[in-house]
Amino acid sequence: MERMEELASLVSEPLQQRFLTDLDQIVLCMKDNIELLSDGLLNALQEAVDEAACMQNAGKKGAIAYISFSLLQSNLLLEKFAFRIDVYDERFLIDDSEAASEWDFSLLLQNLDTNFDVIAFTLRQSVIRVQEYELWELKKAYQLNYYATATGLLQSLVPLCLDRLSLDGIDTMPEVQFTVGPYMEKQLSFYQWRRET
Repeated sequence: MERMEELASLVSEPLQQRFLTDLDQIVLCMKDNIELLSDGLLNALQEAVDEAACMQNAGKKGAIAYISFSLLQSNLLLEKFAFRIDVYDERFLIDDSEAASEWDFSLLLQNLDTNFDVIAFTLRQSVIRVQEYELWELKKAYQLNYYATATGLLQSLVPLCLDRLSLDGIDTMPEVQFTVGPYMEKQLSFYQWRRET
């Protein structure tokens, strides 16, 4: 791990400058496309909730208690920018009746230069024999910034989407927890929703 820390320290300044530029572009894109992003999130939530309703009708799922947004490692490997959405009953992560969808937030990143060659060039000027897997690890770590930014957007959009979510015939707990985190790992609660009766 020392080597990765050394490599990261060599490119930390260019990466910080790049992310500040990226962040400006992301904010502009967010402002221009907030309705599209919100509608995309609503559609993804509705799809997952509708699947949960089917499971409830089949007697395979209890009342909805958690809605979780997860980062999949496979998405990082594929350079796909999306959160998996899972609807769980009170058993949370051990609820084995899958009701899931995906919220793709790649629209936020449409104007970014995702080419990592400049960073690779900077590293190769300073370090002999930089391996491709080392560059990939740095790029993956950098891409987590995009997920963190999308998490902030997610936190602001979820309450707005809930007003438009159709829950007819769907059983929920009095309070539904919204969480975010790596898939099937510790989740952080970011919103608690009380269903109006």
